Amino acid sequence: MVLYGQSFGILDPMPISTIQSKSLFATPPSMFHYTATWEELLATIEEVFENVVSGIVTVHVNKKIFTLTSGSAHIDLEGRKTTRSIVLVVERNDYSVSAS
Repeated sequence: MVLYGQSFGILDPMPISTIQSKSLFATPPSMFHYTATWEELLATIEEVFENVVSGIVTVHVNKKIFTLTSGSAHIDLEGRKTTRSIVLVVERNDYSVSAS
């Protein structure tokens, strides 16, 4: 079991014998033990995105929120109404600047 975030609260205590007999483990994700420098972190991030683009890693998106309506994302996050991944989609009109 990998724990992403703490929105669900603290896990209930679990006897070691329960997971040990099945060779299971619980761990919070951490990458800072594997990336000592900023350059290593950027290389790791680049590798992840390359794996997503090539199809090695599949991302299951639960919900897409467009930036023009991103207030709903904040409401959902604050209300703990989210599960799995949410992708914030930047719309072209969000960053275009009208020329005078």
